Amino acid sequence: MSEYIVGSLPAPARWLLRIAGYKGDKAQGMEQLKVTAGHGRYLAPLARILLAIAYLRDHDAGRARELLVALARDFPSNPLFPREIQRIDRRGD
Repeated sequence: MSEYIVGSLPAPARWLLRIAGYKGDKAQGMEQLKVTAGHGRYLAPLARILLAIAYLRDHDAGRARELLVALARDFPSNPLFPREIQRIDRRGD
């Protein structure tokens, strides 16, 4: 996730972080999250949540909704996933 976060920052902030030894690439961070979401053993649900957040930030509500629907199916006792799906549906993104 750090790759995505640093890669999402404005250019001056990325530049300062690069000087401090941190590098980031938004696309590479997304790919790492996708791999973890698809093949991770323990961190897959967290990776799917983070991917849903990233998709919403990138104005891709459809993909975020797909991930949240799958999470709601996998964790039916968690009320947060259906609530976020309803929010997406109300916004109509």
